[in-house]
Amino acid sequence: MGKVVKQHIPIVNNSPAAITFTLALTPTTPALQTPGVLSIAPTHPITLEGRGGTCKVEVVFRPQGRIPQFMEEVLLECAGLSQPLFVIKGSCLGMEISLDTVAIPFGAVVQRSQTSRKIVMSNTGDMNAKYVYFLIHILLANIFLLIDAEHLVSSSSSIL
Repeated sequence: MGKVVKQHIPIVNNSPAAITFTLALTPTTPALQTPGVLSIAPTHPITLEGRGGTCKVEVVFRPQGRIPQFMEEVLLECAGLSQPLFVIKGSCLGMEISLDTVAIPFGAVVQRSQTSRKIVMSNTGDMNAKYVYFLIHILLANIFLLIDAEHLVSSSSSIL
């Protein structure tokens, strides 16, 4: 995340005739549809001379967050026809932590009794993640005891 990856792909016209075409990239993966995340250049019409005319296509990948493995086609558009030219494959590793609820309602609790609720923390990301939670115990005479604990939730797992 936060890094930019650029690749240059050479295109060669080995036919005897020149060709003018445009390149099209229409990502199907939602995370890639944000402007600037995945782009190609040039975006203007390209003319390649026959018998060895070349052009370099620049592919730029600027992920802003975790992106699972993807595969997107770059199309060559010429004379109203579209033809796949090459495929871009990639991913962006990251953590993706979520809780099964956004609020923990306890309702009414009677004095000197207790109630509890369980929540599930899921790591659907690609990397292990550490988390810290704090427990506050109220002791006699209004003394507070703060206990912190550090734990690990591995990728593709859930904990209670």
